[in-house]
Parts: sequence; C-alpha cells; structure tokens
Amino acid sequence: MELEKYTDAMAKCSYCAFCQAACPVFKEDLLETHMPRARMDILRAALLDGELANTRRVRSILDRCLLCGTCVRTCPAGVPVDDIVIAARSQVYGAGRKGMVDRFFRERFMENRGLSGLPLLLARIARNRGWLAPEIPPFAPEPLSATVFPGERRHAGKLRARAVYFTGCATNSGYTDTGKDALFALAANGVQVVVPKGIVCCGMPALAEGDLETARAMAERNVEALKDLEADVLVTDCTTCGLMFAKKIPALLGPDHPLAEEAAKLAAKTREVTDYLANLGLVAKPGPLEETLTYHVPCHGNWTETLANAPREIFSQIPGLTLVEMDRPDACCGAGGGFFMDERPLSQGIRKKKLADIRDTGAGLIATQCPSCRGFLADPLPDLKVAHPVSVLARALAGRVEGVEEE
Repeated sequence: MELEKYTDAMAKCSYCAFCQAACPVFKEDLLETHMPRARMDILRAALLDGELANTRRVRSILDRCLLCGTCVRTCPAGVPVDDIVIAARSQVYGAGRKGMVDRFFRERFMENRGLSGLPLLLARIARNRGWLAPEIPPFAPEPLSATVFPGERRHAGKLRARAVYFTGCATNSGYTDTGKDALFALAANGVQVVVPKGIVCCGMPALAEGDLETARAMAERNVEALKDLEADVLVTDCTTCGLMFAKKIPALLGPDHPLAEEAAKLAAKTREVTDYLANLGLVAKPGPLEETLTYHVPCHGNWTETLANAPREIFSQIPGLTLVEMDRPDACCGAGGGFFMDERPLSQGIRKKKLADIRDTGAGLIATQCPSCRGFLADPLPDLKVAHPVSVLARALAGRVEGVEEE
C-alpha cells in the first residue's frame, strides 16, 4: 500500500465534484482543502511530486479524513481515496502518528481484543476521572472470550450451516451482549458456530493510523488462526471487522504473500451476522416486540450488496416492531473509529445533524451494527437505547427456541 502505487488511480479523478456532495467532513467545515479530490491533489503535490512542503497544514488535511469510504462509493472512476489516505499516513507517520502512550495502549488492546491487567486498571481509572472520551463504552466485567470458550456451539433443530464467528475488540471487551446475542441467533436458526482461538484484532485501528506493519501482523495471525477451520461462512457482528476481512486484508497482504490464497478464501465467505441470517432465512420465528426503532447504516456497512438492507429484512419479520426511517439513515455519524477522539469539534458537528435526524423519527431504539457508531450515538441520547440489530432479533427469539442456551 505504498502511495506511489496509487499514482494512476489518483489520475483517474475527473473533478466531477461528486465527492464534494458526499464527504461528511467537507459538508461540516466547507473547507475546499478537505474535499476528497483536493486532499488527493495536496497529498500528491506534497508527498510525491515535491511541489509543496510537507507542512503541519498538509498533515492536518491528511488527518481530517474519517476513512468512511463515502467518496469511494460515489466516485464514478472508483478512485480508492480511503486507501490513498492510509498509504499517505504510512509514508508520513509510519507507526508514529500517535505518542508512545497511545501506541502502547493501542497495541495491548489489539493484541488482547481489549485490555487486561495493569493497562485495564489504568484505563478504568482514566475513565472514572473523566480523562477518556465519554463515548468510549465501559469495559465489561469479563471479556466475552472469558465466558464463551473456543470450540463448537450447540444449535437448534436441523443443521443448516457451519459458521466461524470472529469476535472483534469492541464486542469482546465492551459490548459482550452483542456477541452472546449473535451466537444465540445463529444457533437458534440451525447454524453450528465455531468460536476460534488464537485470533487478535482485525487490524483496522493500526491500518487507519497508517501503521501497516502492525496491521499486517494482525492480519497474518488471524488468517493463520482461521485458515484451517472448516466452515461455510466467516461471520462477524462488526461491519468494520467484516470490511477488513472482505476487502482490506487481501490488499494489505498482496498477491505474492504466502497467505494470499487463504486470505482470499476467507474474504469470499465473510459476512456480517444480520446479512448472513437475512440471506440464509430465519427458521426460528420471532415473537412480538412492541417497539419503534430507527436504523443507522454504518459507513462500513456496504461491502456486500445486501448488507445495508439486511437489518430491515430482519425487522420486517418481527411482529409489532415498527421501523421509522431517518431522512438520511446512511449519513455518517462522525465517529470514524477513533476519529471522534482526535477531532472532537468536527466529529461532534457531524453528529449533531445525525442526532436531529434520529430525534425526528420519534423512535425509542436505535439499531446499528458498528460499535463505534453505537457508543458515539448513545452518549448524547441517554433516554434512548442503542443496540445491534442482532440483539433486537435475539430478544424476539428469547424463550421460543429449544436446545440452545440463552446466554
């Protein structure tokens, strides 16, 4: 993912300005330099052509990208702006975009899919004293990996499929309810789930920083841990983890890597859990839920044709559940992984529009598959519930399925 390899891709930009209409950062601050096409021009001039100095302002323009991919999806030429920004960050920062303390906690977090021991104690102290962003969810008393042991899970009824469940960092360390609900919903619908051992973070936190070495190391460990497991599908509840396996890891490793073939196989069978269940079809019939909810489509929720609409398909099968759409359900909320911690005024400005859109629906529940979005939306809306769509399904299935433990 070296920047110079994207020279031809950058040249495909026709200056149509479709990205101007799509970019949440530009729409918030209206700075011409923050349009994706302008950002690419500046990076090319400063980092490739030597026409501009690599100044603090250039680095600010580089940093103020959410990596949401909205510009990529709207670009007629298919210019991979997000990958170009990642490559530029790698060239400018390497592994050193953040300070030593930040890097220490990030690496420990990625290695363990959460924190433990002294780092966890320090993080809890920091949270209690208000030193951490309030949108970061509290750490669970026990990580999911401590309560859900590796191995095969029991399923209800006739065996329909076999899935490997990749548990990301946020689910493992904070939103353990999502992981338990995903396992239950899969098993309730005849899917035998294998919980793998030896997995680590998907690598996106490092990739977003431009730390390709750490991201590649995470990718290699995960592919090694998963490549020999026999399954029809690799399921994850996090849309960003899914994006990594489906798109980013094969590109990160490259076609000549010893694990390239195995990475491609995993990419081909990676699915987000509600997308997988909606396409597989529910055999366990949900019970009624008399609630009104709205659905926030994550920015990383479009790497299959059916992913963005899958929760809607699930919700339509739950009696009594009313879905009220936002005006812009797919508009970015401003979280952007760790972007909301680095660029707080900008991210909160983007979020303000999303919060108003949510309030206008009158819904009491917000469903979204992205844990970063979940935390960023939940903090300013304490009177509303925010949950993963699979948790909504699991509640509707509770008590209606025999042979499966409801954890």
